[in-house]
Amino acid sequence: TASDSDLPEDTAVSSSLTHIPLEFALESILNRKNTTFIVESGVVRIISRDVEDDVEFHRTRIFDCEGLIGKLPNRLPEQTAGIQAYSTTDPAAAGELADRLEKQNSVQTALETLVTEQIDPDSWRQNGGEASVREINGKLVVTASGPALRQTRRLIQYLQSEYLDSEENQKP
Repeated sequence: TASDSDLPEDTAVSSSLTHIPLEFALESILNRKNTTFIVESGVVRIISRDVEDDVEFHRTRIFDCEGLIGKLPNRLPEQTAGIQAYSTTDPAAAGELADRLEKQNSVQTALETLVTEQIDPDSWRQNGGEASVREINGKLVVTASGPALRQTRRLIQYLQSEYLDSEENQKP
């Protein structure tokens, strides 16, 4: 197995960062040493980036996305653009791509698709990795590495601010 040799236990690391959340400060400092962190029972554990995708370091988090489900389009703009690009050069390929995306969207929600395409795509089970994501009754259940979970949380927060907060601001 790989070890945390990039940052021995007795190595002192210092940095001067102000006015940023602890999570971002840790990421900034640890990225310089090819390391990252996971949180286990309230304890921050520093691990090598070389082992972060090992199943041993995967954690499961449940994100409340009830308000988002149904708000995101079934087909993301990039997917629609891809179909349109194909249609001008190869109408048959465009039809195949549209069918494949329609089939994928019947199994995966737009949110699942967005997560697996935007956050470390090779790490997800459907792309040959070990991480998984599934929407169940308005909750997004994600089992992945610490960095992927943090990116997923940030993505969901961003989407909620874009899709839900803007709706609240438009109410009379």
